[in-house]
Amino acid sequence: MSDDSHSAENEILSTYDAHCAICLTRLPQAGIQAVGLFDSSTRGLEQVRASIDMGLLPEYYDTSLSSDSNGLAQCPTCHMGYFTSNTIALSPSLPVLDYLCNYLKNTPVPDQMPLHKVCSQLRLATTMYDFALPDPTSILPYLELFTVVTLRPEDVIGCHLLTPHLPRLSIVKNDEFEFAPKGTSRMDQGVVRIFDAFKLAMADNPPPMSLGIIPLSGETPQCYWRLPVKIEVVLAALVHRVGMRVYKAEELRKTQHILGIFMQRRFTSQ
Repeated sequence: MSDDSHSAENEILSTYDAHCAICLTRLPQAGIQAVGLFDSSTRGLEQVRASIDMGLLPEYYDTSLSSDSNGLAQCPTCHMGYFTSNTIALSPSLPVLDYLCNYLKNTPVPDQMPLHKVCSQLRLATTMYDFALPDPTSILPYLELFTVVTLRPEDVIGCHLLTPHLPRLSIVKNDEFEFAPKGTSRMDQGVVRIFDAFKLAMADNPPPMSLGIIPLSGETPQCYWRLPVKIEVVLAALVHRVGMRVYKAEELRKTQHILGIFMQRRFTSQ
């Protein structure tokens, strides 16, 4: 490993304080791994090139862990047991996917920006005076949130992904998430759990243990992960993993729809 790669890996592990970004387990630094949403293998580079051609990633996209949008910390169970095996994957939240899909369908093609530029503008939506996109107000609480989707449901039957820090229930209020009031049921409409490894890492004192199970299929409440990665990078990585099978998860179906729009345009332009 080069000095730059080693330094980038250490920085990622330090950012998460050796917590897994997914299950929130904290391990000795030697037991946790910094992983990229895209790897630097030939296959990974080919996927990046295809994503650049679709406008999902900018021309200058850097696949190395030194990129501020490509690295996560994962424990061996999440990394080897679930992500590397292509069993589960990260996805943008469904409200964000809906917004991007509607943008592709409803904005005249000559007027469209590449999706990576759309995502960049969305991140600045609260600070830009002259905003050139459809009103994003409804999706603002979801821009930093991602979901975990199951690519092969048959492989997780009987499997349980445990967390030592099951988050409290949250609800949207005034266009942002806050903890739900006491007495809120996990079955109530609009209730979610938000896994936030970065907040956990920054806490002055470790929070008390709250053992729980992370659902690997669609269940109530909806689970989100707040992560310092970019929407377009997560979407680009997911596009190359969805395949043609029929999925139950709405995020995967919406991702297939977005991919289908790109493929149709490519076919008609030839």
